[in-house]
Amino acid sequence: MRVRFRERTPSRLVFQLRPVAVAAYWGFGVLFAVLGMLAAYWLGRAVSLRCEREGPTAGRCAYRRTVMVWSRRDEIPLSGVRGARVDVMQSLFYGSKTLVVTTDRGDLPLGLVTAGGPAKDSLAAEINDFLNHGAVAALAVREDTRLLGFGLGLFLVATGAVCILAIERIVCVFDRERGKVSIRSRRWLGRRRVDLPLERVRQVTTESFVFRGAESWNVLLALDRGQTVTLATTPLFTTQSAEEVQRAISEFLWGG
Repeated sequence: MRVRFRERTPSRLVFQLRPVAVAAYWGFGVLFAVLGMLAAYWLGRAVSLRCEREGPTAGRCAYRRTVMVWSRRDEIPLSGVRGARVDVMQSLFYGSKTLVVTTDRGDLPLGLVTAGGPAKDSLAAEINDFLNHGAVAALAVREDTRLLGFGLGLFLVATGAVCILAIERIVCVFDRERGKVSIRSRRWLGRRRVDLPLERVRQVTTESFVFRGAESWNVLLALDRGQTVTLATTPLFTTQSAEEVQRAISEFLWGG
């Protein structure tokens, strides 16, 4: 938190609190949200191909591909399936392979996410072997990464939301003449307002939080009857800013 003292006299202490880098919070929030939507799109999909023989030459294949909420389903006679191949797309930075089943109605892409290039080559050979030899009665190729995609996407979007919702602007007023403490904060989730008698404040303390190795702080007003009030909803104080605010309040209330 960045601290800005607007008034610092024996009768009034007024200061503002805001995150150190608001633009960074917005940037990371939007970035995580976009990455979450991309993860849900690229991983939130399922594909399956199941073929069964119903005699020496007859049989059917069922193809289904789902991308998020969109789904495509086709049923094709086994005689209409011509084979399988692996298409290679090479760009400047990376190359990718796509397993494609060729039918009389057109190509059916099996957009396998977790299978690597060698696995796709092996699956193409397996499909072609099934079509060319009647010894195998059934064939099934299936992959479902929707749970992974939606879970990861939701996590990243939630992380972005936390970054944006952590942007809090606070104004604290300690008024000796009115005998009152006022805390006003604004966030995307709404406004927070705390008013209490100055005489109820017994102590000013700090509390640390550690998340993934990063330490942050909050400043608390310890009141009578064992109650506490935090200055900020989200603990974003650095060690220096927390000590600065604690010292300023203590000096105002008790002269040190």
